Amino acid sequence: MVQGPLRLLNRKLSISYENYKLLHISFIFLGLITLGLALLADSKKKWVKIVNGISFLIILVSGMGLMARIGISHGEPLPLWIKGKFAFWGVLAIGGPISVKRFESKKPLIFFIFFSVAVMAAYFAINKF
Repeated sequence: MVQGPLRLLNRKLSISYENYKLLHISFIFLGLITLGLALLADSKKKWVKIVNGISFLIILVSGMGLMARIGISHGEPLPLWIKGKFAFWGVLAIGGPISVKRFESKKPLIFFIFFSVAVMAAYFAINKF
């Protein structure tokens, strides 16, 4: 039997469904907050962009972990609600930083459009159709 710190190498490390969900929801909040800061507070700070990008990356990774925990395997086709969430979060993660830079005068309108997209993503996740 292995003793001491090497014992950790023999144990299977996995994250539970609840921890993936906590990560996913926490970084959704953080991603939307930083996107809102960039849109409404005229924040041109580099840290806002960095935190926003990292948040959306962790949202993607934790979402994949949640998919694995609910039994959606890698090779099978994805349900419609997951495809919808990929599309909605793609709009937010890619369109958000682009629109912050290009549409200076329409930032409040863009904020409400992105808020609506986030609500639709939540609707898809809750109803799972």
